[in-house]
Amino acid sequence: FLGKQGLLCRWQIYTTTRLMQGGCSLSSCGIFKQLDTIVIRVRDVDKSSKWYAAKLELTEKYVSDVDKLVIYDLGNTNLTLWQLKPGEEFSPQGMRGTYPVFSVYNADETRDLLIARDVRVTNVYETGGIRVFYFYDPDGNCMEACQSLHL
Repeated sequence: FLGKQGLLCRWQIYTTTRLMQGGCSLSSCGIFKQLDTIVIRVRDVDKSSKWYAAKLELTEKYVSDVDKLVIYDLGNTNLTLWQLKPGEEFSPQGMRGTYPVFSVYNADETRDLLIARDVRVTNVYETGGIRVFYFYDPDGNCMEACQSLHL
């Protein structure tokens, strides 16, 4: 977690609130209990896990050398880095595909911190009561940082 920036997933805040109130009901989470994990495919899980630790300050919860994956605990949801198997093609979707959205206390400060850590980031923009920017891991996987202006 980026120190005081406190990277948390935007949907995790909702899930955490619902769980503190007794968990999700079928009407609020559909047929599911909660979102368990988001999988990010990477070319080299060892290299990527070092990047996620150094740049995002995430701590490994589980590592499997056999399955070539690393799991990070982000509260009620996990973030899983999963290495492509030999012969699998890598095709990051960027903002066109699925990507994790992290809630931050201050988008500008978090962006500045990531820039200082040589992470590729976009400009911050404001829309619909939030301040948002995107950033990318070494494989080009897109992630979003989002600051709510209403909390």
